[in-house]
Amino acid sequence: EAVVLKSLIESLPNPHRDIVKMSVFEGLKNVEIAQRLGCDKSRISVRFDEARAYLEVAINGTDQEIKRARHKLMLRASTRPRKV
Repeated sequence: EAVVLKSLIESLPNPHRDIVKMSVFEGLKNVEIAQRLGCDKSRISVRFDEARAYLEVAINGTDQEIKRARHKLMLRASTRPRKV
């Protein structure tokens, strides 16, 4: 399961992938991630929630649900985070 989850995390688009990795693997808080990436803390929270929602669907969803969730995540990843 851990290998599958790591693979799913690696498949996330940026900035979602970096945010999840910094939070989960480095143990950073949203404010620390925001400082590192130079963007608003609330944007980090939104991106993390989007990534988490996608990962839940990727693990438990049907192929159609996964495809839809992936498309939605890719659209959101294409919008730039606001700089502070």
